[in-house]
Amino acid sequence: MLMLKLSPLLVRDRSVKLWNQDGKLLNTLQHQQPVTSVAIDQDDRIITGSEDGIIRIWQQGKLIQALKGHTAAIQAVTISPDSNQIISASEDQTLKIWQQGKLIKTLKGHTEGVRAVAITLDGSKIISGSRDKTLKIWHSDGREIATLQGHPCTHI
Repeated sequence: MLMLKLSPLLVRDRSVKLWNQDGKLLNTLQHQQPVTSVAIDQDDRIITGSEDGIIRIWQQGKLIQALKGHTAAIQAVTISPDSNQIISASEDQTLKIWQQGKLIKTLKGHTEGVRAVAITLDGSKIISGSRDKTLKIWHSDGREIATLQGHPCTHI
């Protein structure tokens, strides 16, 4: 079993550390800027996002792809249940849907940075949370379904 540790952001670390069950450090995945998000797909690929706006895909400790398209820090990444899509959320106020390493859709609608993203278990809907105090629900094809307002906190 692989264990993952996202290094503390308070010290501005730029790495993700991989450990085995016994606590032995297996590998360190390096970034140029602090790592802000991480997800693991069903094939044990590790997806990381960082303040440089780049999503990196790692397999067996090696960088296999870098996805560029955001213009500000990545705040969250998630993976569709079938592992075919990556959805990223950014301070550039957008979400991006990636498939096979290509950008297929940009979701626009938030007026502040997007801090959180999730996808339903059936993969049909994406939920995003923003510093604009809204949650948005989207169809997986990128169409906006609803905006939920009223949360008093800007630190989602």
